[in-house]
Amino acid sequence: MKKPVCKSCFADIQDKSLITWLSPKPILCDRCLGSERRLMRFSTQGKHKIYSLFEYASPVKDWLFRYKTLNDFEMRSVFLYPFGWTLRLLAKKWVFALVPTTGQAYRDRGFDHLEEMLGYVGIKAVKPFAKDDGPSQKNLAYGERMKVRERISLRGPAPLAGKKVLVFDDVMTTGATIEACLDLALEGGAKSATGIVLMENLGMNIHSHISNL
Repeated sequence: MKKPVCKSCFADIQDKSLITWLSPKPILCDRCLGSERRLMRFSTQGKHKIYSLFEYASPVKDWLFRYKTLNDFEMRSVFLYPFGWTLRLLAKKWVFALVPTTGQAYRDRGFDHLEEMLGYVGIKAVKPFAKDDGPSQKNLAYGERMKVRERISLRGPAPLAGKKVLVFDDVMTTGATIEACLDLALEGGAKSATGIVLMENLGMNIHSHISNL
């Protein structure tokens, strides 16, 4: 029987660790799983708690580049692979809400990258927020990044009203985008709102804080 191939390094996956041995369809080898720089920590953004899964570092940031910029759709499976069962448990009591992408980004990519990440591990998310077209946050200076709240709006409160909400994003740098969405979730009647980000850019957060003093 042919061994499965790692979607990151393309090596044959050996059943050496518990996660690869238990998985019916392993997608990452033990070496790539071991190279992920996991944070697994809570931080605060304004009045909100944000849980970060990984540090913004290789290999996860390289996977994100392949996925979002090179449109390697198969990479949707790698990001939440180790956390699927935990996220599915959370989804029984919490509503997952996606940080919005612009219409232009969706048209360029052809899919919602956050929706596909969660969908691969069996989670259906809602899209209660909208974002006006404009420059990408990564291309803006700190002061301009912090104005992102002006471009984000709530489409309608119905999916969030009375619910415990987890707002999901891929990268947190200044935290302005996810903070805006968490504020809007509460304004839309959410019982509570907490953030989950795939990666936290620790170096940029420190730089941004110093430059804002």
